[in-house]
Amino acid sequence: MQRPGLAIVLLLLTAMVLVLGWRFAKDMDVRQADEFTREACRLLSVWQPPPPSAAGVDAGEAANLATAIVGRRVLLPRSADFAWVATTAEKKVGRGRAAAVRFYFGQEKFLLLIAPGERVLGGSGRAASSPFPGASILSGERAGASFVLWKRDGLYYCLASGRDLTRVFEVVRRYFP
Repeated sequence: MQRPGLAIVLLLLTAMVLVLGWRFAKDMDVRQADEFTREACRLLSVWQPPPPSAAGVDAGEAANLATAIVGRRVLLPRSADFAWVATTAEKKVGRGRAAAVRFYFGQEKFLLLIAPGERVLGGSGRAASSPFPGASILSGERAGASFVLWKRDGLYYCLASGRDLTRVFEVVRRYFP
């Protein structure tokens, strides 16, 4: 005699395990995005301004260095409002590499952390997906720094500053369309 009740219970348990596995995977993406923004804010907080005699770098040069690190073309704003004061540095973030670009916008210091999407969220073998479906921008404040995280052209960007979140958002909206 067959037991249809047992088959139904096993099917429901299997479905429950699949749903929980999917939720854990999504939570992992959120944690990786959190780690990325945390690293951007940490790098901003330890940044020592260069001496006045230090020469800045051109936006094109900084973009080329960032491109070499992340493996995809990076475009940076070429505006007189920006002073690219530090060369791009390679940083380990999560499972991969990221480019950290330091600059002044007016008198305010900013840090732009750039990484390929698949390295920030999920590793190189998996297609990158947003941890926040329907959202293209994530913003917040952490340890005295404001940040905006967004994805464009297969790259994740995180702009961090000690200024208020409204100002950081305005810089992203105006100069990083």
